[in-house]
Amino acid sequence: MSQLTKIALQYLGFPAVQYTGPNEGQTPEGFTCSGFIQFVLREAGIDVPNWHSNEFFDRFGILVHEGLQKSGDLVFESKYGLKPNHVEFYVSIDTLSVLLDTEDLRIPKEKISDFLATTNSDNFMLGCPGRDDSKIRLTELERSIIIPNPKYNHLPQLYNINPIGYKRPAVLHPGKRYHKILP
Repeated sequence: MSQLTKIALQYLGFPAVQYTGPNEGQTPEGFTCSGFIQFVLREAGIDVPNWHSNEFFDRFGILVHEGLQKSGDLVFESKYGLKPNHVEFYVSIDTLSVLLDTEDLRIPKEKISDFLATTNSDNFMLGCPGRDDSKIRLTELERSIIIPNPKYNHLPQLYNINPIGYKRPAVLHPGKRYHKILP
């Protein structure tokens, strides 16, 4: 199981807030989607700048083709198909099943087992919905059509289906061009 997933799942139910700026929403008092990703990466010992989801998409990790994603990878979505504007962790059913069999997490098992009883999915996202008065939650990962906003017709639509992509967390080796893929 991914170390990142293990850390992230410990924050199920913690408060979420709407994004207002790059230095906000990075603590358990209130997470934004990108703030939650930053917080979990830092808890895992990975120092990252205060990035928004589109900056994570452009500057962090290695692209993973759909179908090859693993728990702990980042899932990106786009509201109007123009740029990435939402990020969460990918979690597989296998990871959640392992969690139900272990005792080494501080996650109440009923949170996961109650959720799994209501779904037939094998793929989930773990993160923040990006709204005030919401919480870090586990949701089904579903493909959905992106409806362009007529307000942005003057800009080219780049994406038409969510999720728009997956990235495996990785960092550059100092002085090298190769990435170290994180466990």
